[in-house]
Amino acid sequence: MIIAGRWSLKLFLLAVLQIQFLMYLICVILSSYNSFCCSKFYTLAIPDLSATDRTENRISSALQKTYVEGYAVYDSKQNYSMHTRKYNFPFHWPDPPIHIVLMEPEIPPNTGNIARLCAATGAPLHLIGPLGFSITDYNLRRAGLDYWKSVKIHRHDSFDEFMEAAQTNRFFLFSTAGRKSCFSISYQPGDVLIFGNETKGLPDKILNAWPDRVIGIPMQTGNVRSLNLANSVSIVMYEALRQIDANSSAPAGTK
Repeated sequence: MIIAGRWSLKLFLLAVLQIQFLMYLICVILSSYNSFCCSKFYTLAIPDLSATDRTENRISSALQKTYVEGYAVYDSKQNYSMHTRKYNFPFHWPDPPIHIVLMEPEIPPNTGNIARLCAATGAPLHLIGPLGFSITDYNLRRAGLDYWKSVKIHRHDSFDEFMEAAQTNRFFLFSTAGRKSCFSISYQPGDVLIFGNETKGLPDKILNAWPDRVIGIPMQTGNVRSLNLANSVSIVMYEALRQIDANSSAPAGTK
């Protein structure tokens, strides 16, 4: 009786372990499948910015179609293409456009939101590496929604590489160290707005090299150290657009 009882206990424990192992396998399989679907979808959605063509990356019409179709997998209850509550304001959009530059951004949702801003304003987006995240990061894609196809993205390995490619004297460096207000600058079409990352901002080497181009955003510094990066870019971008629109004498368009 004692021997039979021991064998029964061993068989029971063995059965429990087998069930736990099967549950573990199921979880691993489901997790792997989900990761595969998300990575496949997002990889197709936007081209790899580390590819050979690092100067300009536009999504082809085929990839745009894949993105819209793939979005249903991402959020089947949302249909952003059906949004109709919108109005095209008569507006003097800058030509050439304002350029947004992010140096070593670290937080994916910030870059995603800024990309969405670029899509809304026709601004090229420059990313200076190394980046603090993968270009296929889920949160990066989520913040940009289905607007990535409308963003003209440029990738640069370093600040020097960017400056060599930009070939412009109309650039501004935004920092909490700035002693000039962003609202005191006279912006022009084609201006380049450069922002540092979320934790360190722009390097002192760059700020010290062009002290007359260091610009700040007014805030009550006794309450906060800095503003959110995406908010900062939005504030400056729309101040620049407001000035350009107000100073233009050409007929306003809606492009």
